[in-house]
Amino acid sequence: MATERPLQVSYINREITGEFEGNQTENAVMLMRLSDAAIPAAASLIAIWAVASFSITEERAHEIRAELESRRGTLGGNDLDGDAEPAPA
Repeated sequence: MATERPLQVSYINREITGEFEGNQTENAVMLMRLSDAAIPAAASLIAIWAVASFSITEERAHEIRAELESRRGTLGGNDLDGDAEPAPA
């Protein structure tokens, strides 16, 4: 019977034992880790900036809503002000 080699499925185990089964250099692994953190962080910062720089007041939001409702009518049950009639069942 063949001796079974223990599975090292987690990256942490490979890092602790120093065993990398792929051909990645330490620099490549570090760059992959950096990109795994930096790309989502940069995308989050861009999204936060976009939302923060989008200036809309509550008054302007009501104007836009009134204009949209005049074009298509109101949708029952979707009233943000709480003053619309309930939608028919």
